Amino acid sequence: MRTALLMLIAGIFLSLPWLKGMVGKAMPHIRRVEVEGCSRVEVEEVKRALLPFLHGRSLVEADLRRAARSLRSHPWVRDCEFWMLFPDGLRVRIEERRAVALLQWRGSSFLVDERGKTFTEARGEEDLPWIKGVAPWDQEEVGRILRLLAMVRHHPVFSEGIEGVEEYSGTYILRTKAGLLVRLGSEGLQGQLRALERVWRILSPRGSTPAYILCEGPDRVVVGFKGRAPKASGRGSPGG
Repeated sequence: MRTALLMLIAGIFLSLPWLKGMVGKAMPHIRRVEVEGCSRVEVEEVKRALLPFLHGRSLVEADLRRAARSLRSHPWVRDCEFWMLFPDGLRVRIEERRAVALLQWRGSSFLVDERGKTFTEARGEEDLPWIKGVAPWDQEEVGRILRLLAMVRHHPVFSEGIEGVEEYSGTYILRTKAGLLVRLGSEGLQGQLRALERVWRILSPRGSTPAYILCEGPDRVVVGFKGRAPKASGRGSPGG
């Protein structure tokens, strides 16, 4: 409590430009920077980004607002915090984005974070479900697909994992890692998933392995066993 009160009083006094200038010149320059929270972002990369705003300045002279904007411009940095370590230290806490999917668009792949934001081009090493048929700037639709992936994560049909999902014409085509294609309508997903589970309970004990399953509503599910499985393309509807 006492420490917080002292910091508040110090903040009020340092808000006065003339006093801030006097104190800043009397304090030592920043000599040490501690960086926390880095996994994807290199610590030295963070320090280099901060250097123009810290070099030759004390803690009260440093332009931390511009420093924060500089750090947040990095594709992997969601947010950052600064903690002053008097008299000459600064601690930086980095909050990184978490990649949850790969959005494939016009021959390129982009990483998508948990909020549906496409933030950087993928390098090919990420083992993540892909998303097709959605533009990188359509964060709302990408967010809906991420919610769909979360809904089916523990569904028995998708127990072996999901390879990816494609959206077109108001439907979603999901491909499992076992090669099964499942078509779901964008409306009434809960009802379709319950119907899908009822059908799966019938198929599983028989050892049946369908090529595709088309959910046409909560009361109609079409299962395909023979012939060529439907292609997940942007033209037309999948056929059996």
